[in-house]
Amino acid sequence: IDQIKASFKSQGAMAGLAKASIAAYIGVMGVKKLIAFADAAQRINNRLAVTLPIGSSTTKIFKQIKDMAMETRQPFEEVAMMYSRITLASKRMNVTTKQAMKTTKLFSKLITIQGATAHEARSALTQFSQSLQAGKLAGDEFRSISENLPAVLRIIADETGKPIDMLKNMAEQGQLTPALMIRALLRAEKQINSMFSKT
Repeated sequence: IDQIKASFKSQGAMAGLAKASIAAYIGVMGVKKLIAFADAAQRINNRLAVTLPIGSSTTKIFKQIKDMAMETRQPFEEVAMMYSRITLASKRMNVTTKQAMKTTKLFSKLITIQGATAHEARSALTQFSQSLQAGKLAGDEFRSISENLPAVLRIIADETGKPIDMLKNMAEQGQLTPALMIRALLRAEKQINSMFSKT
């Protein structure tokens, strides 16, 4: 009987040690996640700050982008990056802040409609925003969008009135400009919202 009691005590001590180890591991991972979240929040805040007049608070725009990312079910940081790049590019395109916000939202909705994976979503958001910053959709950006988000190309094709298979040539000639892409998305708003409501 004494041996059995000793065995149970030993098992209890081991279980307690295991629980403590697991708790410590979870605690460390929790801290790492908090640090990663804080770092991401700071990067997002910095991106948004450059879109505002010097000294302006980012609180309102931060919340708007966060709500947008949640509504469209897309990664917060990449959505913020896209909005930032559209806003900065808008200075040479006569695009308002409201239009930049709407374009970001519509593009994010298209990704959800497409059923893209998390990796594909991040890639599409990054490549599209890079094309806006570069002043044209071409090269690697065009290939990435055509592979991960062909719905965007269909919308651009509708806007140009040309067959979708002609867009590659237009891309090579630098004709798929930010102004064209943003105009195509804004004009397709009703269509995009209708498809998104079914997801």
